[in-house]
Amino acid sequence: MYSQISILRNHVYLAVDFGASFQELCRRLKITPEYLNNGEGHAQWQADEDFWLHALEMTGIPNLGLQMGQRPNNLNAFGMLGLLAGTCRNVREAVEMICKYNDTLTGAFKFSFETNGNEGKFVFDPQIIWEQTALESARQAVDMLMSGWTKTFHDATGKKIHPIRTEVRYSPRFEDEYNNILNSPIVFNQKNNCFIFSKEYLNTPLVS
Repeated sequence: MYSQISILRNHVYLAVDFGASFQELCRRLKITPEYLNNGEGHAQWQADEDFWLHALEMTGIPNLGLQMGQRPNNLNAFGMLGLLAGTCRNVREAVEMICKYNDTLTGAFKFSFETNGNEGKFVFDPQIIWEQTALESARQAVDMLMSGWTKTFHDATGKKIHPIRTEVRYSPRFEDEYNNILNSPIVFNQKNNCFIFSKEYLNTPLVS
């Protein structure tokens, strides 16, 4: 599994904002500060160098992924794909762009999008081997995606619009935090991690 180094860099600096030691976190991840400057390069995932497990231990914040996702957006963290998605006309086109070029950004997640009548389903599932090896790490990453994309869509459209519902593969927890961020129903123990969007939501223009 791989992810663009710019994503790891963004995660590391956010964890530092939440109390982790930058030098110690780099030491645990077996990287140097200079390594994080290679934004377009790819970082390979190793179980003993897992960012989320070290960040959770160092910050002591159980819902770290949800909290990190609510910090100001940094489209540069997602390289050219983030910048391209930001230039799309509406939410639908941005989601389609993300799914189409998913492999340029990460192999840790599989994104897909499908429509059915007046609804659209945006799926973001981590690789099975990640969940099997480090379930908590994968779930924190999913939490950050849900939280961060909710904020990104709000900022990009200038509107506080929300999915019809959100589905996650995992058991219930942090329900108040999910509700405060998503402001829509969340259903646990489902087949996929996904947002269910209305047609009106998908057609919302991007303003920034």
